[in-house]
Amino acid sequence: MFSRRIKDEGFVNIATAIQGFKAGLVSINVSNTGLGKKAATALGNALRKNVNYTQTLTVLDVSNNNLGPEGVASLADFLAQPNNVKRLLLGNTGPNVEALFAPLARGCTQALTHLDLSNNKFAKKPTVSQASFEQFFSSVLSLKHVDFSGSKLTPAYLDALLARLVGNGTPYHACIYSSSHVSRHLGCRPQPPGQ
Repeated sequence: MFSRRIKDEGFVNIATAIQGFKAGLVSINVSNTGLGKKAATALGNALRKNVNYTQTLTVLDVSNNNLGPEGVASLADFLAQPNNVKRLLLGNTGPNVEALFAPLARGCTQALTHLDLSNNKFAKKPTVSQASFEQFFSSVLSLKHVDFSGSKLTPAYLDALLARLVGNGTPYHACIYSSSHVSRHLGCRPQPPGQ
């Protein structure tokens, strides 16, 4: 389904079919298909209602769709259940990403190896969900790749991320957006070309 414009109306029927697969699916890739909050809500409901998806689904890619807070909340309801999702791609989906960390801390700490939250928003002032952010990165066991590029992490979230990644003891490949205020916060200086 990659890069084909399905939009909400068409995907609601597909979500019904996804729910009906008794054995579940291993991978769902609906990246860049024009899905909105209605389609994301239907997908979240389908995954939640078929209990086999917590065991079978290993790749969920809904990146580059404008899912809105309602659609992301529905997907988060599924992700809050203990599951076997290894690759979760939510880049450029529109939510304030810190709302995802409480569900991720409940359901995605065992198998998740790749997390893409690039090009999403963080609240300018850390919220109560910073505790969930810290809890997730302290408890995730298998994560090797995390992508926040373009997400403009605030210094408070960046501090928490780096402290938890180092304290967790798990090796990571982290891709972090480096805006000037974050670079200054870390004491970084631009490297001259050719070095």
